Amino acid sequence: MVSIQVIDKSSGKYKLLKTIGSSFVEAEVEKMYLEGKEWIHRHIGEMDLFAGFAQDVQKQNEAEERDVYS
Repeated sequence: MVSIQVIDKSSGKYKLLKTIGSSFVEAEVEKMYLEGKEWIHRHIGEMDLFAGFAQDVQKQNEAEERDVYS
């Protein structure tokens, strides 16, 4: 079972802000994960730490390919 929760640790201690839900079903877990991200965006306004990660990885891979083929 996977539980999706929004946790704050900004003050050094863990604080449960919101329980989104829990499930064994992967599709439901993915849906709840997205609901959690949306809750964070609406209520806290924090930026997603991983928003640019995929783009950074793609740019790095492209740069490595250019170096290989140069």
